[in-house]
This record gives sequence, C-alpha cells and structure tokens, in this order.
Amino acid sequence: MAKNKNSKGKGGKTKVFTINLSWLYIIILIGIGYLLFSRGSSNPQKIEWPEVEQMVSKGDVEEITFVRNDYQGYIKIKPERLSRYADKFGAAGVPKKSPHFFFLVSEKFNPEESFAALGEAYGPVDYKIKNNDRVWGNVLEWIFWPIMMVLLWVWMFRGLGRNMGGGPGMPGGNPFDVGKAKGKLDQLRQIRRISELANIHFVWQKRMLGLGDAIRCAEAHVGDEPFAVLLGDTLLQSTSGVPAVKQ
Repeated sequence: MAKNKNSKGKGGKTKVFTINLSWLYIIILIGIGYLLFSRGSSNPQKIEWPEVEQMVSKGDVEEITFVRNDYQGYIKIKPERLSRYADKFGAAGVPKKSPHFFFLVSEKFNPEESFAALGEAYGPVDYKIKNNDRVWGNVLEWIFWPIMMVLLWVWMFRGLGRNMGGGPGMPGGNPFDVGKAKGKLDQLRQIRRISELANIHFVWQKRMLGLGDAIRCAEAHVGDEPFAVLLGDTLLQSTSGVPAVKQ
C-alpha cells in the first residue's frame, strides 16, 4: 500500500513518498496459481463436428459436455481407446486428464437434436449440456497478460531508478518501492529554492494585445515600484560587474 513519508521528521528533513507494490505482486501470484490449477493438466485438441461423429460411430467417446453459451463442446475418450489418437497430441503425449478434444459450432447448432441424432444412428450417447459459469475465471484470463506487461514496466523503471541513486537499493529499503531518481529530486529542490527567492504572481492576458498590454496587466502588483521586463528569448549580460536588473 502507499506510505506517506512527506511529513517532516526529526531535524526537519523531508521524507520521500514511496509506493509499496507487494500487495499487487501477491495478487498476480494468486492469479497465476488459479489459472494453472483451474486448467489442470489437460491439453484438449480442436476437432470438427464430422470427426466427433466418427468417434461416436467407433464407440470411442465416453462423454460429451456441451457449453451452450460458449458454443463449444468437450470430448472425453474412453481410457482404453485413447491410444488410437496418440498422433493428434504430438510430442506432448496423450493427456492423463479429460477433456481430450473440443469442437466449436455456430449459433444455429441445436445440441439436443444433434446428440439425439447421434444416439439414433450409433447408439446411446452420454452427454451433458450446461452454461459457462466461470465468469471471473474468464475475466482473469483476459486481463492476466496486460497486468503482467504493466508489472514488467514497473519493474524495469524501478531498476532504473535504483541505478540512478534512489529506490530500494538504499539500506533498509523495501524491495517493492518504486525507485526515485536522485537527479529528479535535485531538480525538485532547485524549483523549491526558486519559489522562495521572491513572491511570484501569475497574471492571465485575456487578449493578445502586445507586450505593452501584458505589462499593464501586472500594474496592480508593481504599483510605483521600479520593475524590469524579462523575456524568455532575451539574454541580458552586464559588463560592469553589476547585475543588469540591479542597474
């Protein structure tokens, strides 16, 4: 979680705001474990509906599970018939767990009529029809890789920050703190120092009527005091040893 270290400690030193990302890494590890164990060791191979009919006709199918809202079916082959399909699984070999195959169909596919037709042609077929209720599992599978890319990005810049002089490389640092580049902190100190040199006011010129009008807009802040007009594209250099503005 975020830790606010901006408050001044002993001696008036300002502490740096760091972000603890350990909770995010823990969530990712839990997600990886869920994906691994929810899928099991099965690696089903894709087949077409005519191949399903051939398997049923040979008496090799033990069970068919059809997920209606995914338009997808899963085939479980009888253990004693699995050796017939070893060539379809390649070097990975025949999986020990089911499902062994899966097939995709269109919205026009009617599972009740199709499975009933298989039963009439080749004998009774053991099948189940259900809806996919693994909503959160599917969402996790979709967002898993984008999250991993973000974590990789954070990890890389954390390392860059550490190499530039800040971050968890410091003694006692949290390994999940995002690194703070020393150069950036120096720039922040310089900006704060400039803001303490004078009272700075910003005035908005509503209409672009030239430099004279811009100076007039600042009249209320200058009054009768002497002032200098400093432009960003103009460099004033003194040759007398007295600063140009002081002259």
